[in-house]
Amino acid sequence: MRILRTYLCEFTHMSSLTEYTLLCHTIFFTFSYECTY
Repeated sequence: MRILRTYLCEFTHMSSLTEYTLLCHTIFFTFSYECTY
């Protein structure tokens, strides 16, 4: 699951899609501090 979170966070950051980046920061940041800029 950690790999999935890391991959998704990296993907959203590289894609520069605002809503997906916010989604990553909203959901995954809540459960794990690994998803940060």
